Amino acid sequence: MNKKYFFIAIIALLSASCGRFAALNTTQSKAKSIGINEYSKIGTDKTTTTIKTYLKPFHDSLETKMNKILVVNENYLEKAKPESPLGNLMADLILDIGQKYYQKPIDAALVNYGGIRSFLPKGNITVGNVFEVMPFDNELVVLVISGETMEKLIDHCAKSGGIPLSGFRLTADKQTKKVLEATLGGQPFDPKRNYTVVLSDYMANGGDNCEFLKNPIQYTPLN
Repeated sequence: MNKKYFFIAIIALLSASCGRFAALNTTQSKAKSIGINEYSKIGTDKTTTTIKTYLKPFHDSLETKMNKILVVNENYLEKAKPESPLGNLMADLILDIGQKYYQKPIDAALVNYGGIRSFLPKGNITVGNVFEVMPFDNELVVLVISGETMEKLIDHCAKSGGIPLSGFRLTADKQTKKVLEATLGGQPFDPKRNYTVVLSDYMANGGDNCEFLKNPIQYTPLN
């Protein structure tokens, strides 16, 4: 076909198509996400009633699991800087569970302060309360790091003013954030030896301004 007539045919076809499509009406639709925890807020019209019926088994199952009582708490616990009972509790638990699965001595445990997203109320502590405190899918990992990297981690903890710790104590100047004293396992920090720490994969992979942890001597996921 001659190029000239080919282009004329295409233009004619497009003109006809535009005329046909112009006759169609378009409408806008809006959508929104409805969390299972908002189940009781779903409306009563036919469509939302259908959605509510569909979600009911999931909602009821989740409610049963989330409302399971794990322990009775004697005191209200929340996070605070420079340290708090909640932060210390979480760091101690991470050190304990880390050593259980790693099956070797661990010098210290750390918790990302920003990752603690809620509090633990006085009274019954449920599975739901625990998920509210730590809602992210982070996993625990054990790092073996050099004394030089450990020194950077200590400085980072001092500058942050509130990373929950277990296994080591840190004293820093309140104004300058300069480290005055650091002890691990009751022993003064030694820049010439390696250290083993357990923390979240978020921090181990550089989160919370911890880029200096990204190349450890050894990286062990606890799964």
